[in-house]
Amino acid sequence: MMKNKKSILLLTVTALIILIGLSIGNPDGVHYLSLFAALVFTIISSIFIYKNRAYASFKPLEWLLLIVFSFIVQFSLLDNLHMTSSTIFLLVLYAISRTLLAMLLTAAVLSAIKQINDFHYTFAHPKRYLGIVTILILAVSLYYWFAFFPAAMTPDSLAQWRQAHNGEFNDWHPIMITWLIMLLTKIWDNPGIVAFTQIVVVVSIYAYTFDFFIKRKAHPVMIGLLTAIIVIIPSFLIFSIIIWKDILYSAFLLFFTVNIAKIYLSKGAWIKSKASFFLLLLSAFGVAFFRHNGFPVFILTFLLMIVLFRKNWKPLVTIFLVVFILQRVH
Repeated sequence: MMKNKKSILLLTVTALIILIGLSIGNPDGVHYLSLFAALVFTIISSIFIYKNRAYASFKPLEWLLLIVFSFIVQFSLLDNLHMTSSTIFLLVLYAISRTLLAMLLTAAVLSAIKQINDFHYTFAHPKRYLGIVTILILAVSLYYWFAFFPAAMTPDSLAQWRQAHNGEFNDWHPIMITWLIMLLTKIWDNPGIVAFTQIVVVVSIYAYTFDFFIKRKAHPVMIGLLTAIIVIIPSFLIFSIIIWKDILYSAFLLFFTVNIAKIYLSKGAWIKSKASFFLLLLSAFGVAFFRHNGFPVFILTFLLMIVLFRKNWKPLVTIFLVVFILQRVH
């Protein structure tokens, strides 16, 4: 009983910090609608976590990743530009409150996943199931490609397209993406081939991700829900036909994340094979080269992995040095 009371008290204090932190610093006054939405999310996630607290227990490394992930996610939850002129104390309180909100939401989602899916489901025909999911995602992607043929382009897209044709490069766009466009236009000088290539890459990485879930014995309800989200929400697949550096970077970031999960779940053993080495190298290369801000992500992630999986440090250090040296001299 005492433990239950402490859990309720902890969740109550967390909710108060969230509401206090979100209500400060706005020059236009308190946004009551935002506070109400935050309160609703906090109450629902808190109740769910409390009722399913057996599934809300995480290992130390999982807590660390949860905190880091929540801190990153909180930047996308609410506008924070108005806090730049605030005092350090208010800024810290504001960031903590949003991070706690993101942690509650993430912990609730993770608890739900662990509750409904203990990763013990065995598919009778895993390749057939993966094929259906892949073909469905590919079909919808191609529908968008035909609907908006040859591609969707913005001023950034046109600037990079121009660089690929006149050879006048600058550091505004990653040179690797520009070189890729140059190579593709040798085959067919049309934006459509760039969009089509992006579709192939994105769908392939989605297939790689779902293959990972299936081999981890994820429940088909979970896989079906993820597939429905990707197929139904237009921003997931229409994103692939826009000629931006962000497309391939985002896809390779997912690729990179799945490979990190494989390393973690195998306690570092996954990286020992040549195929795994190549896949991690390829995903790390995309993260480091397809956006300028991807390089710090690569650096920090690999330094952390080298420390955590030091028993298998040789392939990790090799990949780190290869990508680091290439990025510095390209």
